Amino acid sequence: MQRIADDLGAELSIVDSSFEAIQSGASLTGCDVNISSITITDERRQTMAFSIPYLDDDLVLVAPVGSGITDLESAQGKRIGVQQATTGEAFAEENGLDIVQFEDGGVQVEGLRSGGADAVLGNGSVLLYQLKDDPAYEVVETFATGEQLGMGISPDNALLLSFVNQTLLDMEEDGTLDESRVRWFGEEAAQ
Repeated sequence: MQRIADDLGAELSIVDSSFEAIQSGASLTGCDVNISSITITDERRQTMAFSIPYLDDDLVLVAPVGSGITDLESAQGKRIGVQQATTGEAFAEENGLDIVQFEDGGVQVEGLRSGGADAVLGNGSVLLYQLKDDPAYEVVETFATGEQLGMGISPDNALLLSFVNQTLLDMEEDGTLDESRVRWFGEEAAQ
C-alpha cells in the first residue's frame, strides 16, 4: 500500500477494520482500498471490485507439534480456530469441523497459543506469517484451493482500480512484488 500511495502522491493512512466489514464491503465507506489477505471470490465481487491478484494462496491446517492432529480427518472432533467471514471458515464448515470463531487472524493465532483452539485453519498468508518463527507449531495439511489475493476497491472507483493495477504491474516488473512476497511469506511465495 505504501508503494501505491507513493505512486499516487498521497499520504497513506491505515484504517483497521474487522474482516466481516471488509468482506461485506462496508469498510469501503471509510477507506479507499481494502487489503487484508482478501481472497478474490464471486461473492465478494458483488460488493467490491478487485485488483489483479498479488499473491497466490492456499488454506493450511496448523497444529501444535506432537498434538496428534496430522490432517483433516484427525482434526474431526477437535476445536479448530477459524477467522470469521473467511474462506477458511467456509472450508471448515463444509468439512464438518467443530469450529471456534475468532474476529481476526491475530486473535485466531493467540487462541491457538492459549489453548482456546486445538488447531487453526485459514489462509497460509495469514497463519504462516504469524507462526513462521515459532517451532512449536507445524502445518499438518495444505489444501490446494488455488486462492488468489487481491485488493478490494469500490466498484464506483474505476480510476483508482486502474491505478492500483498499474502499480501492481510495475511492482511485478521491477521485482519489488517478489521481494515483498519473500520478505513476508518466504521463498515459496515468490514461486
